[in-house]
Amino acid sequence: MLDRSTVEELIDDLNSNLDSNVIARVNELLFSFNEEISIDIDIILVLGSSSINRVEKALEVYEKIHKPIVLSGGIKRFNGISESVKFRDYLLANGVSKELIYVEDTSLNTEENFVNSFKLIKHVFYDNKKILLITSSQHMLRALLTAKRVIKNNNYKFDIYTCPSFPSKIKRDNWYLRSDKVDIIIGELERLIKYNLV
Repeated sequence: MLDRSTVEELIDDLNSNLDSNVIARVNELLFSFNEEISIDIDIILVLGSSSINRVEKALEVYEKIHKPIVLSGGIKRFNGISESVKFRDYLLANGVSKELIYVEDTSLNTEENFVNSFKLIKHVFYDNKKILLITSSQHMLRALLTAKRVIKNNNYKFDIYTCPSFPSKIKRDNWYLRSDKVDIIIGELERLIKYNLV
C-alpha cells in the first residue's frame, strides 16, 4: 500500500542504505508502469519537459494510433519558447497534422498541466475520454496521482492510461549508480509528500 509513511521510509533508506532491496522498492514504485498501449485511446497528453524524449515517445505512439495530441507546458525552456510550442514544432517537423495538435502553454507545474489540459480536453472533446499520459518514467507516479486528483475534484469523466518515456539518464537499471540521479528520485518522492499525494 502506498502511503506517506512508506514513502518517508523509502526516502530515509535512499539517504542511508542504498542496497538491492531499496533499489527494488524504488523500481517497483517508479519504474513499473506499462508502456504498451492495450486499449483504444482517444487523446495523447504529453507533459512538458526540458528534454524532447517525451515528445519523441508521443510521436512513436501517434504513428501507431493516429489520435489527437495535447501538449502541456508553459515554461520557456527553449530560448524563450515554451515546452509545448517546442514539442508542437517537433511534431509538425515529423509529419503530424497541425489539426491533431492542441497546445496548452500556460502551465508552470504538474498540477497546472492537468488543470489546464483537462479544461481544454473537456472544451474540445467533452467527457468520457480515454487519455494516454506521456511523461518521464520517474515522474509518472506523481503525474498519475495528480491527474486522478484533478479528475476527482472536477468530476471529469476521463480515464487515464500511462505510457512512460525513458530518458537515458534515469532508467530502471541506472538511476542508483550516481548520487545526482538518486537525488532526482528522492526529489520525486519528496514531492509526493509535499503535494499530499500520499
